[in-house]
Amino acid sequence: MQAFAMGTLRIGAMLALALSASACGSPPPLDKQLEAVSSWTATMQLARDEHGSGAITTTYATQLRDAALAALEESKQTIGQAAHSKTDSSYAAAALDSLRTAIRALNAETGS
Repeated sequence: MQAFAMGTLRIGAMLALALSASACGSPPPLDKQLEAVSSWTATMQLARDEHGSGAITTTYATQLRDAALAALEESKQTIGQAAHSKTDSSYAAAALDSLRTAIRALNAETGS
C-alpha cells in the first residue's frame, strides 16, 4: 500500500509541475517548453510503470494520458514559435516525438 501512495504522490507532483509550466498566457521560452514536454514524457513513463505494477488504476492512467495529450497539442502549437534555429527545431521535434512515444506506450499498457 505504501508503494501505491508513493507512486501516486510522484505522479501527482510531476503532473502539477507540468501543468504549472504549461498554464502561461504567452508561449514560454523554448527551454521551459522543452522542460514541460520532458516532464510529461517522464510522467507517462512513470504512469506506465506504475500501472504495470498495479500501483495505479487504469482510470487514473488514462486521465494522465488525456492530460498529456492536451499538453502535447498545446506544445505543438506554441513550441514552434519559440524555436528560432534549426537546432532548436530539432530539439523540439525530438521532445515531441518522445512524448508521443511515451503516450503510445501507456496506451499499450492500459489497453486503451
